[in-house]
Amino acid sequence: MVAITLDATVDKDRNLIIHLPDDMPTGRVEVTIRSVEAQTTTQPFLSRQEARAKLLAAGRLSTAWDDEEEFQPTMTDAEIWELGQTVQNARTAQDYIDEERGNY
Repeated sequence: MVAITLDATVDKDRNLIIHLPDDMPTGRVEVTIRSVEAQTTTQPFLSRQEARAKLLAAGRLSTAWDDEEEFQPTMTDAEIWELGQTVQNARTAQDYIDEERGNY
């Protein structure tokens, strides 16, 4: 007697197709089907503090910005706002797109 174990999937129509190896003898066989429960390996959700602790323990946590007192912005809010404003008489993005595409 030759015994082999194969992994197979039953489709939504409850059909099972099995391709046997070439060395399987022909003739009568006994088929036993067992349902295999799907194993879900979900990793637990880490809080921010837990993730930081794991990264710090592994030596992979950047602490460059940890000291907020040391961080000094280089521009004021007004300067940042000014950078976001449209320049007078500037061409629009559509003008640049039309120029690039040309007439077609």
